[in-house]
Amino acid sequence: MAHDPDPFNLPSQDPAQRAKAGLSAMLDDTLSPDDIVILDEKIKSSIEQREFDMRAEKEAHVQAEVAAADVRIDARRARTEDRVLSYASGREGVRLLLCTRDEEIMTSGSLSQKRILELAQLFPEIHIVLLTVRRRDDAETARVASNVWVYTTNSNYWWRTGFDAYRIAEEQLTFAGGFRADIVIADDPFESAAVAYFIAHKYDRPFQIHIQEDFSDPEFKEADPHNAIRLFIARFTIPRADCLRTRSEFIRDYIIGEHPELTPYTEVLPVYHNLAVWRDLAPTMSLHERYPQFKFIMLHITSMQAHSYTDRVLNSVAFTLNRYPTVGLVIVGSGPMRAALEKQVITLGIQRQVVFEAAQQDIIGHMKSANILIHLSESPTEEEIILQAATVKLPMIAVAGGLAGELFVDGESAFLCPSGDIGCVSSRINAFLNENQARARFALNAQETVFERIEQDYASYMRAYTSSIERCVVKES
Repeated sequence: MAHDPDPFNLPSQDPAQRAKAGLSAMLDDTLSPDDIVILDEKIKSSIEQREFDMRAEKEAHVQAEVAAADVRIDARRARTEDRVLSYASGREGVRLLLCTRDEEIMTSGSLSQKRILELAQLFPEIHIVLLTVRRRDDAETARVASNVWVYTTNSNYWWRTGFDAYRIAEEQLTFAGGFRADIVIADDPFESAAVAYFIAHKYDRPFQIHIQEDFSDPEFKEADPHNAIRLFIARFTIPRADCLRTRSEFIRDYIIGEHPELTPYTEVLPVYHNLAVWRDLAPTMSLHERYPQFKFIMLHITSMQAHSYTDRVLNSVAFTLNRYPTVGLVIVGSGPMRAALEKQVITLGIQRQVVFEAAQQDIIGHMKSANILIHLSESPTEEEIILQAATVKLPMIAVAGGLAGELFVDGESAFLCPSGDIGCVSSRINAFLNENQARARFALNAQETVFERIEQDYASYMRAYTSSIERCVVKES
């Protein structure tokens, strides 16, 4: 991997306290009492001091030795999807540096943090640089597990996040001229990928991008003021990645169509819907406490794009809301159609009973405190909403096509309506309003269905996810 010039022209730093901590950790890992033979008790202290000095001298070369270590692949273990790396230094596993914009990582109990804590059981170290914008001067460092560190940029401006992330990586992860992480991963192809690319090339590390969003959608550009710049950044970062991992086959096919040369290095991330975590997650809020004026709350989660059909949801609920003033609709999401939807609410005369909330990373609390879910999208990118609702026993009205149509039976585990049939949705809302027992029965049946039919072999999933990252290190080695 070729070295690019330092794009930020920032000085390299080597804090003394971090050096001392790193040396202690190295000694704990490699030096045991059995390695030392004491010939005379009187010279015990001098021998220990000499051993300490010798290992301190070697510490300056540890990172270079690890980077150049011979990587061996055990074919038998690879076939069983166990760890595929074994370093000649004796240290097993890959140390990660993850660049991300996902602030939910800092929220205790969130799904994002749970995912990181699960990965912490499979990798020896995970370092996370979180690109955030704050109006403060000090950067935060948090240790969310014994081997997981989160460094927050707290940048003054959006365009500063990449520069601050680069500086933090130099300050926190360099030691004796070496770099702590074995691979640099970006959680998006945008500003996270830009800083990850420059860090990876400066320290000669593999560079992997995880692509979660479908940025090929024409409406993506309008969803956020910075998305036009992000699309430009993605054109720079994606061709320079050593490995690409996408959330879906659709995104993978789009990437390969744009960059055929990346075909051998582009894979779909293993997908796992952690039903048990959703079911057992303790809610941190209640919609009924937040909106006490509503006795019955309908929930709609949307990306506010055309395929979400939020406009159909509004037309479907209008009759019920106008008839029952204590019934409310909470719409959670952000997207390009937000302004048009707000105007539609006013036109329908239901603005007092419709609440718009920004997109939430952790939506489980909303689902556990709502009375029903209305989901009319058939897009594969929004299928997880159906699974989450069923898992937490939230009764739902959905379209007969898509995942809901494959999983559920109309009138038994959900109400299913033909696509575009607003009258059907409206009548099903009234049925749920009048039949409490039906809501409970539907919710229980839906939960049983997803637990029976959705794969829950979590151990295999985590091995596959780990291997997906480790293969990028093997490729570069």
